[in-house]
Amino acid sequence: MEQKQRLIPVKQCWVSVKDKRGVVLQTMEGADGVNVKVRWQGQKEPSIVPLTSLRSGFMPGMEVRHIPSVVAQRLLGEGIVCNTRMLGSEDQALIDFPASGEQHWLPYETLSWIKGAKHRFITGDKGPENASERFRLKVLAHALETWNENTGALSRMDIDPLPHQIHLVHRILAQGHLNWLIADDVGLGKTIETGMLLKALEQRGQARRILLVTPAGLTNQWKEELHHKFGLSEFRIYGENFTVDEPREWKMYDHVIGSIDRLKDESHYV
Repeated sequence: MEQKQRLIPVKQCWVSVKDKRGVVLQTMEGADGVNVKVRWQGQKEPSIVPLTSLRSGFMPGMEVRHIPSVVAQRLLGEGIVCNTRMLGSEDQALIDFPASGEQHWLPYETLSWIKGAKHRFITGDKGPENASERFRLKVLAHALETWNENTGALSRMDIDPLPHQIHLVHRILAQGHLNWLIADDVGLGKTIETGMLLKALEQRGQARRILLVTPAGLTNQWKEELHHKFGLSEFRIYGENFTVDEPREWKMYDHVIGSIDRLKDESHYV
């Protein structure tokens, strides 16, 4: 009866028996109850032990992932073991979850050990061949999520940006200077990239005055796309929506689209 009430440890859960510590590989339920296959530290071959003989093998500093024992429970994510205790007959671990800023006492059976940065550094584990690319994408996803949470920019845009477009805009914003040449091939979305960048800069208060110089046949297309996709509706086309007679009149217009053919005319050299 006691065995049925116990939680079954998840895979990669650290367990202990007396002075031995190991990692759960598999659990098996049979006529004699639940047995657990464990790979013990310092031993090549795993062994099978009854669930009732196991206690927590977690120690402070270990990195873990929370795997709820009930589907309806909230998934808390990844965290670090801060402390351990026995409450009644149950072993628990205090887990700090940096992403949410929360700490929770959890049954040790719901914790799966993960190889975090500290472990990989000490052991020299570089991970699989695609680890660096996976890490880059995780960082990019986190940056995108943070940007959207802080500015709400992407939730208001009528676009579905591609990874290379997001990466470009994030890279420019992260560099701290704006002297960049965007030279993607035709069809890769330079308008989208520029619109995302302008929207982010506007929300930061860093794009008060903007001049876009485009081919003659694309001035209206740029104006419409910036309005409909990014809510940048202040742009006026020089020579169509307005003209100026003296240089000082440019101060009246902060968001201007101009045709390169019109602007390269000698009358604009002043």
